[in-house]
Amino acid sequence: MIKHTGPWVGVMLHHSAGTVKDCVSSMRNYHIYHKHWGDIGYHYVLEIKNGRGYLKEGRSLNFAGAHAGVNKYNQKYIGLCLPGNYSLNSLSKGLYDDLIGAICTIMKKNNCSGFCGHREVKNTECPGKKIHLDKIREDLSAKLGREVKFIKL
Repeated sequence: MIKHTGPWVGVMLHHSAGTVKDCVSSMRNYHIYHKHWGDIGYHYVLEIKNGRGYLKEGRSLNFAGAHAGVNKYNQKYIGLCLPGNYSLNSLSKGLYDDLIGAICTIMKKNNCSGFCGHREVKNTECPGKKIHLDKIREDLSAKLGREVKFIKL
């Protein structure tokens, strides 16, 4: 695993493209034993129980992520995975609110102001066609009281 250097610039959102039952431990096992990575690729997972999201820690923030497919983004963006497939399914209001709250928590804790979806840095549908990234940035900006934007590297 690559040691993280420098400040985090933002949070990058992903979906597991699996089921909402995906959790940190199942993702960690898959990433370690099938992809042969040193740990789970994401720094956080928003685990879902009874339709609500609960922020769980994944990979240590002392290490770059293995989530973007582009090393410079792995080194500067904190990886957050939302279990489920959001090309097929939409977020409920409650889960959307939990997602916004989780991203705000991560951004405040790590003093960063950027947000993007995986598809903004790599040719993929992730975090799903039904995830509206500009709307998320708008809602994050309103909740944090400062502009949240995609910081291109």
